[in-house]
Amino acid sequence: MGRPTNLWANWPTFQPTFSSKFGAFTLLSSSPSVVVFPLKLTQHRAFALSLTMVFLRQQGSSKKRQSSFTSPFPPPKVPKPTAAASAACERPLPLQQPPDGAPEASAVEKAVAILADAGCTLINPAGPPCLPSDHHKFRAHLQQTFTATSLRSDFLAGFSAHIESPENLHRLIINHFRWLDFIIDSDGFNDKLMQVLSICPLHLKKEIIGSLPEIIGDQNHKVVVDSLEQMLQEDSAIIVPVLDSLSNLHLDDELKEQVITIALSCIRTVDGEHIPYLLRFLLLSATPANSRRIISRIREQLKFIGVSNHCASQNKNKLKGKCLVGNTDASVLDTLRSGLRFKNILCQEIVKELSCLNRPQDHKVIDIWLLVLIYMNGESSKKSIENIFKKKIIDNCIQEVMIDQCIHGNANLMQDYFPTFLSITEYLLTCKEPRVRQFGIHMYTSLFEEFVDTFARQEILGALVTHVGSGVRFEVTAALETLKLLVSKYSMDLIPLSSHINGILDYLEAFSIENLQKVYEVFSQLALSANSRANSFGSSVANELMMIVRKQLNHSDVAYKRMGLIGTLKIVSCLGDTNHVGCSEQKSNIKEALELLQTSLDSSKGMVPLLILFYDEMTIMLDRRDLHSSILEWIGKHIGEFESIFLFDLEGGQLPSKDSHGGLEVFLKSCMGVSYREGKAYGVSFSILCCQLDTGTGN
Repeated sequence: MGRPTNLWANWPTFQPTFSSKFGAFTLLSSSPSVVVFPLKLTQHRAFALSLTMVFLRQQGSSKKRQSSFTSPFPPPKVPKPTAAASAACERPLPLQQPPDGAPEASAVEKAVAILADAGCTLINPAGPPCLPSDHHKFRAHLQQTFTATSLRSDFLAGFSAHIESPENLHRLIINHFRWLDFIIDSDGFNDKLMQVLSICPLHLKKEIIGSLPEIIGDQNHKVVVDSLEQMLQEDSAIIVPVLDSLSNLHLDDELKEQVITIALSCIRTVDGEHIPYLLRFLLLSATPANSRRIISRIREQLKFIGVSNHCASQNKNKLKGKCLVGNTDASVLDTLRSGLRFKNILCQEIVKELSCLNRPQDHKVIDIWLLVLIYMNGESSKKSIENIFKKKIIDNCIQEVMIDQCIHGNANLMQDYFPTFLSITEYLLTCKEPRVRQFGIHMYTSLFEEFVDTFARQEILGALVTHVGSGVRFEVTAALETLKLLVSKYSMDLIPLSSHINGILDYLEAFSIENLQKVYEVFSQLALSANSRANSFGSSVANELMMIVRKQLNHSDVAYKRMGLIGTLKIVSCLGDTNHVGCSEQKSNIKEALELLQTSLDSSKGMVPLLILFYDEMTIMLDRRDLHSSILEWIGKHIGEFESIFLFDLEGGQLPSKDSHGGLEVFLKSCMGVSYREGKAYGVSFSILCCQLDTGTGN
């Protein structure tokens, strides 16, 4: 091909030539230097052809003397331009201008920016330049861009500087070895290549290692594997190109096992950012013969989630809801999740591995994550994972601190796994074993504490309400205990969400006295917090609770009166607690508490069972709360009524012959313990009597 005459007269003369043997595109300038950069026979040649045709088309439209170069490609059919299109073509596409004060871009950066606007990545750290899929559109974009003389000059200057840089030349020379048709002395070539590889700078070493499958062919893989193993021991930063290269080599079974051993030995030594690539390689390489070994080494040596979270748990108030472990752990989880989803043999090995462990010290935080990831695979694996969780909790192998390391400080990381953790927690709260239910309560509180968004907390409260409505006594008790813990810690956060639990108040008659006390304590705490929060949420909680208890106290049915008494005294215990009463609302709260006490006492008069319940609840309140002095004074004034009704002097060790309380003598003899002393004795056992009164109730 001859040199075109006066080609692009305003710039240094370049001649594009092509070599089918080496797949290269050459720009020959008037200077003695010759620059060659390798191009694959498809994508890279298209890049060169596109640039050449654009420049030739620009040269053809110039008023300079025509070039003798003739393009081998037929010119594309160009539609007849409209007036608007002609005006648009006369204006070159503007490149994005740097902001004021920013340093001026170099020539190479300008060339890279021009190609980037056209959809081409000239500088690609992972490999050769990347072309857009539509070559015609790419060529048309460049043609329109190069209508501006300044852009043409900037592009040629930057492109020349890019391909003439020594660093780029080294890479381009190495790339030529990728497409050698045959090698006479492959052993000698490989030896020399390994020697060069050992002394190359890091960036060039990665380039060569990534190209090894295309350079060495199918011979002498043993030498290559041994050399790469030695390099990994010296510098673990090359782990990614090494794994990529080993994945593309055709290795026999013995070499594959050697490669697996090399990869497993790197789990502890590589940087965290490379762990996902290493895990992906190991999981994809798993077979029935080596899967147990891979899982065991991953469990033993992989440390990611929970390792740095001890500080997170100590600084939750400062860093609440933020992922402290970064994106590396998220990538690790995604890699494990993908590997376990598509290789059931790995899931089976994990289950077998964990089932064989019996000592608590043998279990790690990663075990919880592995079980969670398997749990996400589908319904077929959920039951077995739930059983493993329950057994490990009963055996104290999975402990609360391990759950804390998974959850606390990792809210962003756990967004995709929140439904799974919530589903497991729901199962734990339905178990009969008390320890498992207590563990479920801890998980509920941990999830509520870590996830501060409204949606997640609504899901947690909805799950707890479902437990309350299950009708299973131990499950209802555990759910109400969870609500009590949440209200005691996060009452202000729960007030805006109170509408999600208010439905519990519609089914009070279904609860046992024990659970009824928990329900009223939950809503009494919310109502107390609502008094200090001037908004519609707070007023609605307090108003609804007061309306319910007053209606129950005035009801003609004894069962509803009993519920009203329990609710009223729970409200009084919250209003009169010296630890909760603030100076601003202290006076009004005490006044309201005294009114409620008097109302409760008045509604109980004339009904001995209700009076017994009233005094029994008051005893519990005095035992568990530090009440305000005004409330203690009121109780002292009315204690005489208690003595006159329920305490008797025994006559000769027997109750008085006349019982003025309608058959109370028989009831006391059968239900209450009576103690005998010399002179005077008193028989008091109200807790037993309250249990006897709890008849005809549900849970």
